[in-house]
Amino acid sequence: MITMEVTIKDEAIDEIITTALEGGSYSFQSWGIFDQKKVDEIIDEFRAGIEKGLWKRNNAFHYELIDAIMQGASVDVLDVEEYNEAKYIADMEGEKADFSNVTKIGSLNLESIKEGLKKAQENSIDAFNQHIPEYNNGDVCSADTLFQYMVLGRVDYC
Repeated sequence: MITMEVTIKDEAIDEIITTALEGGSYSFQSWGIFDQKKVDEIIDEFRAGIEKGLWKRNNAFHYELIDAIMQGASVDVLDVEEYNEAKYIADMEGEKADFSNVTKIGSLNLESIKEGLKKAQENSIDAFNQHIPEYNNGDVCSADTLFQYMVLGRVDYC
């Protein structure tokens, strides 16, 4: 067996995550959703940290959330069906939605990204090679495969 290290550029990570997040019904939106309250908190803290000189914005990342995650933030991923059901019930009853009982199916953070990409390299080399070391005919499906490894540690949704 030969073990090799791969350097993955920030731009490649951004491309994978952005493609998975914006990919439509065949990707993230069909199986997971970020805890929006936590996303807002992360972005607020990130902006405050930049103002205080604790962090610096990395323009390799399109979204502040991805930049913050790469600098140590973590965001939970919730089951989208349970989330939508809680939202629907709240809307029907004219109340504010309570997502506290929605199942957390994973998290996205620097460690989960590293571990997920290692697993993807071992188990889904075709998808891995479509994005790393740089974009090479990757698409929503291959990006979502890598993103599932990053969030869930495995591929559950195809």
